[in-house]
Amino acid sequence: MADAGFEAEEKGLQRALDFLQTINSVDSACPDAADELRQLSESYRKLLRQSRKLMRISDRLQLQLSEANDALRTENDKNRTLQTIIKQFIPRNTWQKADLNSQNANLEIPNEEVHRTCVFLDVVSFTQFSENRSPEDVIERLNSVFRPIVGMIQEKKGDIDKFIGDSIFAVFDDAAAAITTALKIQQHIFENKLLTLRIGIHSGKVIIGNVGGEDRKDNTYMGDNVNISARLQTHALPGGIMLSEAALEEANLRKIVPQLYAITKTPLYVRGREKPIQVVQIEPKIIQQAAAELVSDE
Repeated sequence: MADAGFEAEEKGLQRALDFLQTINSVDSACPDAADELRQLSESYRKLLRQSRKLMRISDRLQLQLSEANDALRTENDKNRTLQTIIKQFIPRNTWQKADLNSQNANLEIPNEEVHRTCVFLDVVSFTQFSENRSPEDVIERLNSVFRPIVGMIQEKKGDIDKFIGDSIFAVFDDAAAAITTALKIQQHIFENKLLTLRIGIHSGKVIIGNVGGEDRKDNTYMGDNVNISARLQTHALPGGIMLSEAALEEANLRKIVPQLYAITKTPLYVRGREKPIQVVQIEPKIIQQAAAELVSDE
């Protein structure tokens, strides 16, 4: 009942009390009945006033609840926006594990050893390219290369661990997906006459670990096999791909791109290792042939 309704009800009650008073003064034949009616009316008046107070309290609480819901809705919208932004800047692997741990109120992401295929991509002579260009031009040209690459990697379930200047470090659960994606990337770069890339690929055990301090840390891939893939990239030809034998054999792509297996394997000595690694140097010409095979196979 609104305030106007309470006021009308109370005025009506007052008129009834005044009428009872008039009857009692004119005809006192039933004084007990008149007193009882008066007491009932007074009790009803108290109940009416208490109801009015409770209604006002209820209105205030409803307003506070509405304001709290609006604030919660705004905070939820803000959190969703923040999540969207954060997801763009951290690896999918880290986000998924953080999301899972948060459901269990666990603030720590555990370290683990896993088998992955590591892919390093680097833009050739990018420092020289950047020397006489504005920062805006440099970033735009780099992104013109990286945008399609990111899409290709994610399409094949790869995860970008980090961007390192003009380089990308990505990981795949599947070696075949890593190699076929690399072939398609190099073909795309060649067809669109973008900046030249070198790519190195290696498969093996890696550690996903937390490095840093309490307030700032990184959950990243590390270990000897990560370093090997980075080394292979530095030895790849411009526009080419260098594969380790381990990655090539694990991929088992003989039926799809047999020309990769016809390339003579050569030993490569990597700093920090006593024994050489058997590698395959895939030249740009072979990449174009292999990429054509992949398109026809699809």
